[in-house]
Amino acid sequence: MCLHQSIMKDIACHEYTRPTSIQAQAMTVALSGRDLLGCAETGSGKTAAFTIPMIQHCLAQPPVQRGDGPLALVLAPTRELAQQIEKEVKGFSRSLESFRTAIVVGGTNIADQKPELRAGVDVIVATPGRLIDHLQQGNTSLSRISFIVLDEADRMLDMGFEPQIREVMRNLPEKHQTLLFSATMPVEIETLTQEYLTSPVQVKVGKVSSPTANVSQILTKVSESEKIDYLLALLVADDSHAKEIKSAFSLDYCVCGDEDKVQ
Repeated sequence: MCLHQSIMKDIACHEYTRPTSIQAQAMTVALSGRDLLGCAETGSGKTAAFTIPMIQHCLAQPPVQRGDGPLALVLAPTRELAQQIEKEVKGFSRSLESFRTAIVVGGTNIADQKPELRAGVDVIVATPGRLIDHLQQGNTSLSRISFIVLDEADRMLDMGFEPQIREVMRNLPEKHQTLLFSATMPVEIETLTQEYLTSPVQVKVGKVSSPTANVSQILTKVSESEKIDYLLALLVADDSHAKEIKSAFSLDYCVCGDEDKVQ
């Protein structure tokens, strides 16, 4: 793959001896400069599959100066996933002294993130909402982005981040490479792919499914003190109904308290 010597050193530090299926297929595509649509389950090694090519891509660009926006951007649905991704980026770039990474997520003081962004970083790992906040405040920009990853894109859509994703994608420089990873392929993901990826190579590893249309999810809001009684009433009513129609009891319920003590 002709990876930078420092990246190879850090791969060795991870004690990786051979790539996983998603890494073997996705990395070569990403390193070639093609757009990629990757479908892989959690635990398949997809983070390294886009992290390593992303670092390699950044090393081929002119150095970041103070006030510059990042060269690469990773969008993730949750703070926890963003933290995991940033840890991987740092792990595969720790031998590169001048390579800088920033994490931009909610749950922390936005003012604390400003100095790092304004100093210039190579990679930003972010949740969509907090990234938009920084863009609106002028703390960073998308003007130098040439590599973007949408990780767990299906979850980002489920969580209502589609407007933010579209705003980011609309404001990217014309020339950029896009990698989109999703565990499922609902219609919304297919639409995003058609709009924002150019002749993408599709890589599918493991079981890839679409969300089932046969399950109804109903949310009923009750007070904390009423949850147990409400759950018991549901179970009794459904058990009676099941006996009447002589069918197996087949419904699942989840009742979560503040401490998730009851499930």
